[in-house]
Amino acid sequence: MRIGQMINTNSFKLKESLLTKELEQKNPLLEGLEKRQHSIQEHIKKIDENENFSAKQKEKYKVDLTKQLTEVEKLIGSQKKAVDSVDSKANAYDWSDTYDFENHKKQMMNLVDMTKSLNQVKAQYRTNLELKSNARILASEVKADKYRGVDVSAKKSKLNSINGKINNLNEKITENMKKVGIEAKKIN
Repeated sequence: MRIGQMINTNSFKLKESLLTKELEQKNPLLEGLEKRQHSIQEHIKKIDENENFSAKQKEKYKVDLTKQLTEVEKLIGSQKKAVDSVDSKANAYDWSDTYDFENHKKQMMNLVDMTKSLNQVKAQYRTNLELKSNARILASEVKADKYRGVDVSAKKSKLNSINGKINNLNEKITENMKKVGIEAKKIN
């Protein structure tokens, strides 16, 4: 048995056992509603026994409690429907196909490749910024030297060289960003 198949089998068994445990557990909201229903029913029974209330007050309390009881019963019904809906969906779902080890491995490799490409782009971008800064400084020095009447040919050739490097880096950054886009599409 291959590792991927073992993981698929083990993940299926784990999900199946978690699902059965979840189904066996009682819904706390439903339990609370059922306790409230029982409590209201007890109060309705005890109203007649209470001699401190007039007949009119007893009737009013019974009506109020009956309204509360019907609301609680509606909530219980809707909660049971929701639980049944979740149960039927969970039982209908095919848990055997949920984990594909090979696909996961490919996605992780694509993610690693994309991260490497992004790191490379960051480094190139920082270098590009540094070169642009040097080019601005050199351009201002050329202007100043030209104004003073000093020979600027060496600085101009250096400036041209830096501008060439900047253009090359811009092309590399564009290529790497395309790679990142392609790798991102592979992940999805």
